Amino acid sequence: MKHIIFSIFDSATGLYQPPFYDRAEGQAIRNFMQAAEDSNSMLAKHPQDFTLMKLGTFDDTTSKFDLAPTPIRVYSLSQNIDVNQENTNEISNDPSVFAST
Repeated sequence: MKHIIFSIFDSATGLYQPPFYDRAEGQAIRNFMQAAEDSNSMLAKHPQDFTLMKLGTFDDTTSKFDLAPTPIRVYSLSQNIDVNQENTNEISNDPSVFAST
């Protein structure tokens, strides 16, 4: 089964949080929005800084990653970006964001 890889981009720091996996974009958006409802979270305190990004997929039957050439913007807490937009929702053209550590 393929799992979608997501990360939350923090525009204040210019950093991506460690990736996480969900089965569908809608599930990731719901989890992202729910985390933002916690008044003690950084997401709630600075929603304008955080954007949910899709990084690619992971297939758990083959152990293969298929990474997007650039992170794809899925949902912004401050702008409510439509998850169906194409090509206009890339945040970076720098493939080094996929470099492994």
